[in-house]
Amino acid sequence: MDFVAQSPDRFYFALGLQSISPQVNKLISRPFDLKALETRLDYFKKRCPAAKTHFSLIYGLPGDTLEGYERTLEWVLRYRSTRLALNQCLALPGSDLARTARELGLEVDADAPHRVLSTPTMTADDLKAARRTSSLILFVFCLPPLRELFLDFIAARPDRRILPLLGEWEGFLAERGVGLEMRGRFDQTLEFPRESGELNAREFLRAPVKLAALMKATSMFLEKEGTCGRPGHAGEERSRLEPPEEIKAVTV
Repeated sequence: MDFVAQSPDRFYFALGLQSISPQVNKLISRPFDLKALETRLDYFKKRCPAAKTHFSLIYGLPGDTLEGYERTLEWVLRYRSTRLALNQCLALPGSDLARTARELGLEVDADAPHRVLSTPTMTADDLKAARRTSSLILFVFCLPPLRELFLDFIAARPDRRILPLLGEWEGFLAERGVGLEMRGRFDQTLEFPRESGELNAREFLRAPVKLAALMKATSMFLEKEGTCGRPGHAGEERSRLEPPEEIKAVTV
């Protein structure tokens, strides 16, 4: 732990969380204690505050619901993860899940990669909604300046639910015609939501004017949200939500 704390840029902490739902973890036979996990993560963050964290989640697991998946997302985003993997559940041939799919009431695509298409607790429409939410979050996370802007806001406003905020942000951008082409190109790169990373971001960062416009609009949106109902905080929020210097330097 001391070695990691001294060299944070060389390490990241990866956690295949999948879900924080007790029901889900019981059905997939995974021992899970949320309180113990939070205690260990808090200790890790305290000892190694600069170390990066990487969470992996799955939606469509047996027993999960759309609301349950959203609760897991909200929980993970509070821990300021630097990388996320958000994947639809797969029932791979030969796996325990494939063998018990009928017993669990899972509808599974017969073609590879054998996605779970619906469960008794998640309809096909629920899975589409989870997929769309996952895609929106991955879009934010594949652009480090944008990700940090949101994570700073989340840390400053623990009272705000994150997923509704992202939905409102998406509408705010659509009204102004900002980021639509970037988002469309990003969605085309995703056969289904998967790990976020620098690979997709490189294409966007080659077009800094578009990124600058997106950052400027996002800063405006978050400043509005951050100061709403909080008189006297405008200057504080504005300084925290300023785009990074490399973005501010670009002429929009």
